[in-house]
Amino acid sequence: MKPLALFFLGASCCIARAQQMDLKALVSQMSGSFTWEMTKPSSQALIRKGERISESYFDGQLFMFRETFSNSNIEQVGFFGYDTKGKQMLSVGLYNVDMGPHILKGAPEKVDQGYQVVFFEKGKKIVLHVENREHHFWEYYSKIEGEWIMDDLRIDFYRKN
Repeated sequence: MKPLALFFLGASCCIARAQQMDLKALVSQMSGSFTWEMTKPSSQALIRKGERISESYFDGQLFMFRETFSNSNIEQVGFFGYDTKGKQMLSVGLYNVDMGPHILKGAPEKVDQGYQVVFFEKGKKIVLHVENREHHFWEYYSKIEGEWIMDDLRIDFYRKN
């Protein structure tokens, strides 16, 4: 193999390793204990709140979680992580009220304030924003007349101290 080809092969391996490390950082930022609030952004009205606990597996590639809803018997269990084969983030959630499963796959991208992952499920666009280790949030969109319009729903997660 020519030296230049070896250089590019080596460089692409290093870049792939660096990207994988960044994605482990993304997963790590979302792992742990959090409180969450579901609000209507238009009025800042609180709809529901609860807690999420999780534990990392596979050297930080994914975490398994359990979410509970305050003043309710609703709960969700599942996992969130990075699919190295498909090069996508993967989220699988099961609620005790509708067993789903809710399966989301989306390509992560680095943005000014952390990471963003866009998922699609049953005609919805769901966007995860991971700002930092202390805060991440989900926004939801519906397609109206061929255009994605933000729903009046947002779920913010705040790390518990």
